[in-house]
Amino acid sequence: MNLQVIEYKNERVLTTQQIAKAYETDPRRISENFNTNKERYVLGKHYYLLKGEELKAFKSEYGNSVFAENLNILYLWTESGAMRHAKSLNTDKAWAMFDHLVDHYFATKGKKMSTQNIPSRNEVMHKNATTRQARLLFQMSNVDTLSTEYKNILIAKAAEVLTGEYILPLTKIGN
Repeated sequence: MNLQVIEYKNERVLTTQQIAKAYETDPRRISENFNTNKERYVLGKHYYLLKGEELKAFKSEYGNSVFAENLNILYLWTESGAMRHAKSLNTDKAWAMFDHLVDHYFATKGKKMSTQNIPSRNEVMHKNATTRQARLLFQMSNVDTLSTEYKNILIAKAAEVLTGEYILPLTKIGN
């Protein structure tokens, strides 16, 4: 079975749809089992519940095409949460698939994940801010009432903001 790898808080997790597909059942049945046994599931240990801005950021990280556009809450199941669902379903298929998930999908446990090429949240936010600043400077350079010299200065400043260095010569403004 080929499942898209989904990680949350540096932990592999599964969506309700992925568990249902793996255990060959309906997502509604997974939800019903959870609601019936909710007191046996611990938030942060067996599952995560995403909503609001946290869900919006998570969906954009994985591409909105992975999740329904109108999704307003999302349950993400940990390895132990997936085990509890297998126990609730108590079918041979669910237990066999749980073993498969442990051996293959969740098998990264204990292995250090490479974060070498993953920028930090602050780095991404900084790059987004500088891109917005450069775009604003460039848009300002299109104002018809500005002189050509001012337009060139704004374009040069936009290039400097993006690259971190002066790549276009600044024009001197005459008196």
